[in-house]
Amino acid sequence: MEARPPKRFAVVADGRSLMRDLLRYLLEQQGIDIASEALTGAAAVEAVAEHRPDVVILHEAAAMDPPDAIGRIRTSAPEATLVILTADRSSTLPTLRSAADAVVEEGAGRQD
Repeated sequence: MEARPPKRFAVVADGRSLMRDLLRYLLEQQGIDIASEALTGAAAVEAVAEHRPDVVILHEAAAMDPPDAIGRIRTSAPEATLVILTADRSSTLPTLRSAADAVVEEGAGRQD
């Protein structure tokens, strides 16, 4: 009998419900369950501390509210992959780009 891979979990933070729903769909298609959804960075920090997810996806606005959100997330879940969702990668703050494992533009294709 084949061993099943361990389940992976994510926290998604975006103030837009449609975007959270889309991210949920895309992640679940990849076998990643959503542990929590958050509207703000502060709520994401709390969710990450509670759930210790494998993946954290933050809209760039949520990543800046509160200003230390990314640092607190990294402290709570240092092994988590941190993805920043942005409208335009070229205008994303350098501090966000350097703190994230990946920066993905909202208009990116499904593969991204």
